[in-house]
Amino acid sequence: MKKKTLLVRSPKALIKSGCVGYGFKAVNFSLFPDATALFDEFKNQGINPGRRRKAATRFFNITEGDRILVPLNRTIAIGYATGIKSFEASPVHQHTENRQAVSFLPDASNVMFISRDVLSTKLQQRLKIRMANTDLSEFNNELDVLEERLSNEQSFCPSMIISEKTEDYINDFKQQLMNKLRKNKDIKLKAGGEGLERLVKELFECENYSGVTIPSKHEIKGKGDIDIKATKVDFTGVEQRVYCQVKHHDKFTGKKAVDQLIEARKLLHEPTISARYIVMTTAEISDDVKDYAAANDIICMNGSQLTEWLYSNLDSLNDDTLAMLGIAHVPRFIE
Repeated sequence: MKKKTLLVRSPKALIKSGCVGYGFKAVNFSLFPDATALFDEFKNQGINPGRRRKAATRFFNITEGDRILVPLNRTIAIGYATGIKSFEASPVHQHTENRQAVSFLPDASNVMFISRDVLSTKLQQRLKIRMANTDLSEFNNELDVLEERLSNEQSFCPSMIISEKTEDYINDFKQQLMNKLRKNKDIKLKAGGEGLERLVKELFECENYSGVTIPSKHEIKGKGDIDIKATKVDFTGVEQRVYCQVKHHDKFTGKKAVDQLIEARKLLHEPTISARYIVMTTAEISDDVKDYAAANDIICMNGSQLTEWLYSNLDSLNDDTLAMLGIAHVPRFIE
């Protein structure tokens, strides 16, 4: 039987405790024998998973022996599922209520954090995908070879591993960056949302989107609103369009942002298959709002995810943007 490899996004703290997590706090996945029974419970509770249905199914169907790859900052952690599901009603980390136990590859102290630099360019690009989980089985051969190298003293080299201390430095930096973005403190983003819109526009350009624009506020009539438009041609030659509502908030972003995109979509007459609608915010997004967005085929990106996207493109941002954010590339020693 072909080995299954899944990318699963999960906090580092869960990795160190030997598991990965996924959301939907109203439903305990471990109580159900199969995905059909699971989604019957969704229906009974009036929950429409929308676009998250596939991700929920993939997470539920993780079985013993499946290889799990968790992308972190500059590293990945690799492990194998044990087949044990569990549920944490009040997790420290949001959207990790449902758990799958994983035995991660160890190093001398705890979990082995493997540098992304040893991965192929294609796999590194795939790790940038903004999904809670996805199938990576096409990279089985590459990952088999990597695991062999890691276990073989003759082919192993220290640069393949990044210290946990380095990961901690990066996590601290991203937390500080997110806090500064939320409060617009010690950075020079233009107030009123315009500064964040211009930053998001540049991030799309870093990702090779073309025709990235900030539409006039009079372009969409009524209650609808679009802050960013971007276009990208995929590998099949099909043009994919993205429409974003960008919110520079501190605490929570509510349903209004979703409603603005719903109304805008009615006027644009863009079929969902060729266009994506995304709410991006520096704040948090409640599960209720996420469920509402998913039921309307709208993607949500909260402050943590936006900061992650920003961090992954720091090397591509222009010098003026870095200066505006108060970021300097300065080498430091690892203590």
